[in-house]
Amino acid sequence: MPAALPVAAAAPLAPLLDGPPLPARVAVTGRWAAYLVAPPAAAGRPDRVVVIATPDAVVPPCAVVLRAGLIPADLVAVGDEVTVGGGGLRTPAGVLAVRRWWTPPRLPTGTPDRASARIAAALLGEPPVPGGPDDTRSRALLAAAPAAEAVLAGDVTGAVTVLTRVIGLGPGSTPSGDDVAAAVLLAGRAVGAPRVDRTADAVLRAAAGRTTPVSMGLLAEAAAGRAVPPVVGALRALLGAAPVEPAVRRLLAVGSTSGTDLATGLVATVAAAVRRTRPRPPQDLSASLRRSA
Repeated sequence: MPAALPVAAAAPLAPLLDGPPLPARVAVTGRWAAYLVAPPAAAGRPDRVVVIATPDAVVPPCAVVLRAGLIPADLVAVGDEVTVGGGGLRTPAGVLAVRRWWTPPRLPTGTPDRASARIAAALLGEPPVPGGPDDTRSRALLAAAPAAEAVLAGDVTGAVTVLTRVIGLGPGSTPSGDDVAAAVLLAGRAVGAPRVDRTADAVLRAAAGRTTPVSMGLLAEAAAGRAVPPVVGALRALLGAAPVEPAVRRLLAVGSTSGTDLATGLVATVAAAVRRTRPRPPQDLSASLRRSA
């Protein structure tokens, strides 16, 4: 590897990458992305996650992106110590220097679209049945609907109660329960749920120690209203601003389970928001007059 590789960094990482050098640890590596865990910004906050990604990866809003190709085999390995800050990252194999900044896609906001929510639910299908070989994941997916109702009602305690039962459940470095929680918080913010900031902060506090450091960092991104492009695209479609079928299919293709888990949380929340905005049937005027007589 050359002495320095140029990277494009997500703008939300600027305080970390332009700040004083700090130690970080490589937690997960793959062909298209490597996940680093850095110290929290303040006491009581979750660890920060920095992702080294290629353009072919599903790029999260906390990533530095290489120009092309795969992650170099000698760049990082699980357990490596990496220094973040001072304008980039220093790995055992060399330096990743920030040459430009990019802005993650903005989370859409608006009114949920009834027809889009119905199509998305059909594409998603039924969740796994509890009690089977995928029991922990099915329990996480079934929590999406009650969590969505609590978030849309501004019921902070209720949302935390439902979600803390499933955070950490399911396979992968971002377990299914975490993906569901992230999606419900993102969709709640998109449709204007009350007290969503308080709910997100409370969920983060309650999640501490229940899941992986990588997932905690990505959950913090969702709590701040930041998401990967396929999630943003699916939300735009569910709000009626884009064709729904291709957007949902792009999300479902993410990872082995994460795409479906995220879609489950989004669809459950938007469907619940649709029910809340459903117009009331017209009143029977004669019956109203009799009651007032």
